[in-house]
Amino acid sequence: MLDSKSLTSLVEQLHRALKAQAHYAQDHPQSVQSAEAALLCLKALLAQESPIILTHSRGRVWHGGRMLDGAPNATQALARELEERGWSGLAFHAGLDSDDLQLLFFALALRPARLEEMGGPGALFPTGGNVRVILPEVPAAQTAPPAPASQPGHNGIPPLELDWDRMFGTQEALSAAPSSPPPAVQPNPAPALRPAPAPEPEDALPTPAHPGGDDRHPAPSFRGFPLAQ
Repeated sequence: MLDSKSLTSLVEQLHRALKAQAHYAQDHPQSVQSAEAALLCLKALLAQESPIILTHSRGRVWHGGRMLDGAPNATQALARELEERGWSGLAFHAGLDSDDLQLLFFALALRPARLEEMGGPGALFPTGGNVRVILPEVPAAQTAPPAPASQPGHNGIPPLELDWDRMFGTQEALSAAPSSPPPAVQPNPAPALRPAPAPEPEDALPTPAHPGGDDRHPAPSFRGFPLAQ
C-alpha cells in the first residue's frame, strides 16, 4: 500500500496544476510545468499500485480508509472540488497520459452547473478510461407492501347489521296493503263572459238662444249712411 506521504505529495501536485490551469493558458510555461510534475508523480505511484482511488469525507481526502494528514490546504481544496460536483472520488489507472490529465483539469475548471449541462462526467470521461469519476451509489427504491384489503370486522369493529323488516316492513305487508285509486281530475269551469257595455248616446249640439244671431255680438247698424242708388 502506498504511504500517506507519497499520496499527500500527489494531491499537492494536482492542486498546483489545477491552480495554474485556472490562472494561465494551457500552453503557458507554468501550466505545462505543473501538469508535467503531476503526471510524473502519478505514473510513479501507478507503477506501485493501480488503481489509485482517492475519496473525500469530512472535507478531507482519503485513500484506503485512511485520511491524508499533510497538506491541509491542498487536500481540503480537492475535497471541496469533488463535493461541489457530487463526485465521491477519483480513480487513476495505469497507462494514464497527459491527455487524460488535461481532461480532468478541464472538468474541474468547469462550473458544476455547466458540467451538468454538458452531460456530466459520463459524457466527458470515456468508459474504461484511465481517469474515472466515482459517483455515489443510488440506493434501490424500496416499494412499500400493498395495504391489505378491507374486510368486515377489520380492526375489531363488528359489521353493521340493519333490520330492514323492522325499519320498512316486510314485503308481504307491503304487497297486502290496499292501493287507493288516483283522485279524479276535475275539469276547470269555463270563465263567465262579461256583457259588452252599451254604446253611449252622442251629445246633443247646443242650440243658439236667438236664431238670427248671437246676443253677445249684435249686427252692425248702418243708420246715418246713405245707401247707394
